[in-house]
Amino acid sequence: MYCTYYKLLEKPFDVTPDPRFLYLTDGHRETLASIVYGIREKRGFITVVGEVGTGKTTLLNAAMDQMDEKTRVAFIVNTDVTFEEMLNMALYEWGLVKDDEKVSKVDAIGRLNRFAIDQLKTGGNVVLIVDEAQNLDYRVMENLRLLSNLETRKHKLIQIVLSGQPELDAKLSRHELRQLAQRISFKRYVLPLDESDTYAYLRHRLKMVQKTEVSLFTPLAEQLIWEFSKGVPRRINILCDNAFLIGYGLEMKQINEGVIWEAAEDLKWRSSPDAKKPWEAPFPKSTAFTWVEPRPHRRSFKLTAAMVAAGILILAGGVWINNNPFNAAKLTGFIGRIQNTPLEIVHPKPILEKVPVSPLVIPEHQNVKPETKTQKFPEKKPEPQKIEKTADNIFLSVSNYHLVKEKSPDQIIQDYKIENTTPETAIKENDPSEIQVKNTEKQPLSMPDSRADDKVQSNPAAPAIEKTNVLKVKIKKGDTLFGILTQALGGYDGQLVTKVLRENPEIADPDKILAGQEIKLPTDEGRPLR
Repeated sequence: MYCTYYKLLEKPFDVTPDPRFLYLTDGHRETLASIVYGIREKRGFITVVGEVGTGKTTLLNAAMDQMDEKTRVAFIVNTDVTFEEMLNMALYEWGLVKDDEKVSKVDAIGRLNRFAIDQLKTGGNVVLIVDEAQNLDYRVMENLRLLSNLETRKHKLIQIVLSGQPELDAKLSRHELRQLAQRISFKRYVLPLDESDTYAYLRHRLKMVQKTEVSLFTPLAEQLIWEFSKGVPRRINILCDNAFLIGYGLEMKQINEGVIWEAAEDLKWRSSPDAKKPWEAPFPKSTAFTWVEPRPHRRSFKLTAAMVAAGILILAGGVWINNNPFNAAKLTGFIGRIQNTPLEIVHPKPILEKVPVSPLVIPEHQNVKPETKTQKFPEKKPEPQKIEKTADNIFLSVSNYHLVKEKSPDQIIQDYKIENTTPETAIKENDPSEIQVKNTEKQPLSMPDSRADDKVQSNPAAPAIEKTNVLKVKIKKGDTLFGILTQALGGYDGQLVTKVLRENPEIADPDKILAGQEIKLPTDEGRPLR
């Protein structure tokens, strides 16, 4: 049908084993020569082993074409029979029985023996070729071995050629057939074509039937034929015959790679791993053929994308942490929740001046030094400074100063001496547990009003400290909450910070306190003042 369109004398890729189209590689040439030589030299058993579709039958037909007229050949292709049935089929091809005649095994062997001797006398030869021999059972193969015993002192009367798939080679290696295996004179293997031989096979077949020397396959089409067939001649013939039919239907003057792909898809053939996709669309959009590219394996891409996303998140987190200072208030709240201590929500007040915290200052929650097991020596307590009992100092030591703020200095000193004579109000001098005020300047005795939270002028060298139920400290520029707690209360921890924040709701951020601000420190902790 397509031969006229492509100007071919006949089909170049027919699946029949025509020896005229036989392309001889080095392996095929060696196998053919061994078959012809073994038959002519009367060597007895010859075996030909090859995979399905490699051209074993074509080689056998080519060997038969090289036989002379005196060689009588019986070709058996149906091996699912008994030995008696096979022997009768061979006798029929040799002309020793009639169409409807059936002879026994003994009679058949006798007729064959006489026929072989007559052929030997006239210079002829008797050949039995069994194709698809891998299907023979052990009884038939053993009877074939016994049949090969028909011989003279110098020559084998019958030459037997067994051709089959690799299962035949495996069967002959069995222990039960070791006697038959020893009688095999030649064993040859037929292999598929390699890539270069495949291209030569295509050109050889086309050259046999082509009227002109026009190339009917593109280079990429030839490459795909090799990829799909892997050099098996039968697969090459089937694929190319379907490709010519598709090309004829599409009126394509040359078979390109797209036609080969469609032919393979129609045959339900799967491409080998190294088969390549066609580079251009083979057909117009109106045709039914559409190339669908298989979805690639995306596991490695997904893993790479996940790793890149994780890296971006880590980088963004690092930038955010560097641009956002540590919030000690959130840490304090977390500690308070752990200790089941309810905390008030601190609403920050507008501030006029912010005291910047030096980046070299370690946050307060990290300044607590861990206890070490090194030996500690008792610190020598400083001797208390003796302070003259003046009206100003007495006024600072009296908790209910609103009762004495209108008295004269002499009256205040007199009352102080009277109160110190009673045990309840006794104040020991030079007692380190009492507040020692290191100030030589007189404090003003007049106060603006009688409220308990009035401010007291402090010494510039140290914060002014008022000890009632809380300790008030006035903040100077450069002071930090860590330094004030360490200096005034001798220690610093998360629980103490929580209580300080509770006493001073105006502090929004412990890291940012204002100069001139007065904070209250709890003094019920039993901590010695410094």
